[in-house]
Amino acid sequence: MVVIAASPSWRRPHGSERLLGASALIGLFFGSTLLGRVPDTVGRQKVYRYNFVLIAIASAAQFWAHSPLVLFLLRLVIGFGLGADYAVGSTLLSEFAPRRLRGVLLGSLTVLWTVGYVLANVLGTYRGSCRRPRRSRRG
Repeated sequence: MVVIAASPSWRRPHGSERLLGASALIGLFFGSTLLGRVPDTVGRQKVYRYNFVLIAIASAAQFWAHSPLVLFLLRLVIGFGLGADYAVGSTLLSEFAPRRLRGVLLGSLTVLWTVGYVLANVLGTYRGSCRRPRRSRRG
């Protein structure tokens, strides 16, 4: 949705929308790869707390992004934080969940991530199809 909202206002090289759309996935790949073992040394709660703050700040900062490059970098940071979240979230949940609820909670976490992906895609598609075309000011 960020790409749709930013599209009319910036002059960008051809194909940069695709790169903006993939930037969070690129960050996700590097975040999960590079931060997979860090929680074992630093601590899962600390890493989870820092990545939550990182994602929140970078997500809010997208609103003030003044160029496609800044937006790309912010979305890369968001993906990096989400990669850390994927590496830490389920492990942290399994550590602190009561034994009798652990399986249900871990299964629900996986299902809800998938529901979130699908819902975000559907809402993004719906929002994109509901936009009114701009009128031309030329006669």
